Amino acid sequence: MPFWTRKVPPTAELSDETLENYLALLRSKGWTIAATSGAVELTDEGFRRRYPRVPEQYLKFLSRVASCVNADETVWFLCAAEYNGTSDSEWAWNEFEKQDLEGAGDDQEWRTETTSFWDNHLPFLYSVGGEYAHRSFRVSGPKFGSVVDGYEELTAVSDFAESFADFMRLHSDEVNEKPKTLPDFV
Repeated sequence: MPFWTRKVPPTAELSDETLENYLALLRSKGWTIAATSGAVELTDEGFRRRYPRVPEQYLKFLSRVASCVNADETVWFLCAAEYNGTSDSEWAWNEFEKQDLEGAGDDQEWRTETTSFWDNHLPFLYSVGGEYAHRSFRVSGPKFGSVVDGYEELTAVSDFAESFADFMRLHSDEVNEKPKTLPDFV
């Protein structure tokens, strides 16, 4: 059965061919992708302490992609430079958490809930073309590596994909304008 028609668990190997096909699809739809070569290092100590495990499928993506942004520059993948704090982007990798904490002000319960949420979810895709939205990995618990969607109320998430590879399958459908789950992510 072809990759693009079935769910892909977080433990599955992400083949080079599958990754290259996905990147080719994004390029064909106007995405700008800057390549990198070799293993990627996530060097920011604060990031590494907070997220000691990053899904292997995404690390493979990061080992090939230095940046990946749609034609409108309203949707982008967070890559090593963002996570390492070396990107020239106006948006930090944890921008939505920062905004939520700013909105919480002195409300300690809200601040604790926000921090706890982001301790357990690693954002990897941002959309600011309409409603603010993110796609993030669960980085703890039995669903480690699965992908969630978050919209305006960014910590109220729903399940989206079983893994990054499964996300690529579903995102390919969105990019190809099959039944879209979130129009802002194309």
